[in-house]
Amino acid sequence: MTRARISIDLRRIWFAPGSNEPHSSDINRLVVANLGKPLSYMRPGRGQNGHRYDPLRIERASFCDAILNTFLFSHLPLITFGTEPVELEVIFNFNQNYIPNDVDNLIKFVMDALQDVQTYDNDRQVMSIKGRKRTGPVAMTQTVVHRHVFVVDDDDE
Repeated sequence: MTRARISIDLRRIWFAPGSNEPHSSDINRLVVANLGKPLSYMRPGRGQNGHRYDPLRIERASFCDAILNTFLFSHLPLITFGTEPVELEVIFNFNQNYIPNDVDNLIKFVMDALQDVQTYDNDRQVMSIKGRKRTGPVAMTQTVVHRHVFVVDDDDE
């Protein structure tokens, strides 16, 4: 089934909080797991009369809602980093053998959603990214955002 044929109601609930996953967020890191098939970033398109539209706006809102609901259900405040540099680790689990999605486009979707939910102010703050695709019984996206630790590089000596 293509995304165009999926009803708007199903697109609104594309992602759900991964409530069975251990929740270990603290003031230095945010840990969330969203159930649902990971999606890749798609460039905004042009509609009639030249207006721009985001083809994944509804699904990204669903991803953001799943993050917010994770913290709502656990009765913990949402961890935000403001303008601080952060590092990002994302694992994309697919419940199919063939994964056609590019990992960089999968990460762009997550980074935009984290910016929308105000985990950080701008995705330019991301100093390091670790992304991995894998297959398994459940489709989900596991995300860890933590404060970036500056390290002095002494290799030039």
